[in-house]
Amino acid sequence: MPLLSAGGSPVTIENSGNIQAEGPTAFGIRAKAYGANSPISVTNSGDIDPVTGIDVRTYGDHSPIAVDNSGDVEATQVGILALSDGANSSVSIANSGDVTTTGASIYESAAIIGVASGADSSVVINNSGTAQGLGPFGVGVYARPIPSPP
Repeated sequence: MPLLSAGGSPVTIENSGNIQAEGPTAFGIRAKAYGANSPISVTNSGDIDPVTGIDVRTYGDHSPIAVDNSGDVEATQVGILALSDGANSSVSIANSGDVTTTGASIYESAAIIGVASGADSSVVINNSGTAQGLGPFGVGVYARPIPSPP
């Protein structure tokens, strides 16, 4: 675990087992951190079959996200979502698995989404697997940095 300043709340998840979750809002892996200096790291090599595969969010400065997925994800909404809201809080997603979504709405049919909102926050997605958004508004990979207003 990295050394962080007071108030930091890092989250680390390492999963190698298969995950199946059912229900209208089921998540395979979900992690949220609030406050500055609260990074999240998720490493997954298992297969995931829920409504939303991997959902990771940070809300605070200096709270980057790193997701490394090599498992297969079959979701009815989003396959992998990483969203940071804070300065110096970049998003990094590495995927070598097969990620497939079948959602019916514009918000539910993206295989991989990376969004970073804040100054000096970038989004990097490296995908060597398959990313399929098979719904009517399907998107394979979506990345968007949103800088802070001046």
